[in-house]
Amino acid sequence: MSNIQRLILIGKSNQIEARLDQVAHSFGAALETYSEPSDGIASWKSAMPDYIFIAVKSLAEFKSIENQIEKSLGLYSDQVDRNKIAIFTEKVSDFPEILQSPIVGARIPVESLDQDQSVKILSAVIRISCAGVNGDFSNALYGCDNILSNKIHHSSGKALLIDETRRFLLENQFKSRITSLIINAVDELIMNAIFDAPVDELGKQVHSTLPRNSKLELLGKNSVLVKMGFKDNLFGISVIDQHGSLSQKELIKHIGMRYRTQDYTVQETRASAGLGLSTVFELGANLFFISEQQVRTEVIALFQNYSNYGKFKNQFKIFAPFFYF
Repeated sequence: MSNIQRLILIGKSNQIEARLDQVAHSFGAALETYSEPSDGIASWKSAMPDYIFIAVKSLAEFKSIENQIEKSLGLYSDQVDRNKIAIFTEKVSDFPEILQSPIVGARIPVESLDQDQSVKILSAVIRISCAGVNGDFSNALYGCDNILSNKIHHSSGKALLIDETRRFLLENQFKSRITSLIINAVDELIMNAIFDAPVDELGKQVHSTLPRNSKLELLGKNSVLVKMGFKDNLFGISVIDQHGSLSQKELIKHIGMRYRTQDYTVQETRASAGLGLSTVFELGANLFFISEQQVRTEVIALFQNYSNYGKFKNQFKIFAPFFYF
């Protein structure tokens, strides 16, 4: 029996409501839909829902809703937890500014919401959110009973892990061209965990300036755990570091830049900033970041398998960060 009982949608969209109805049904939960933001916020204020979705068609509409939330709940109150709030946006160009809001957690695209896997991905967002600091890969790739785990104790172990990932994808019928794209994304995430995540007691990166082909012993907290699995035509990979140094501010900044220009390259100047996010996003990943500050960061990428390269590149994909301080 799911402990997820109540979801709220603020904003009117038949397409979004239909998809969220499916999500709610999968949990045995109720979906409350409010076309008038004030009514939805009042319901939210009366009893905290398990998860909140806000659908807007413009930046002005979002700002209006944000102002109403500020007046009724307070932007930084206990009832406003960005780990439990997602925004549906129709205009990608609006998202960089929306993302700066203290009420926004996940960004969900409307443009590809009709794709089959969107229900699975939306459900994963809710499961991770409701698990709180214990949210992890098992919540994202729910029901997968064949999760492979490998811990990397030396930087040279990345090559072996990449080879194993390639074999895993091909065994699960991913096309060779798509497999190569996913491998590029996996490589980016592992390299970040090895070279950008480790910090000293002052929070300063210790490996970020080293050449990426450096041979490093990854002892103690510097070891990297990688998990992968395949369920319902969805491949997932998780990369976990034990530093929890991912900067929420820098992550949001870089993601915002990604939505402003296709040519932006992430700069590796701050703790865990060098995520290669532009590459990973371009490769069609759904990205989840679960960071317990100074303890651990888990980055999860989910990819739907398609025989058609164009469909793979344009698949439903979200950005969902979860930070715990």
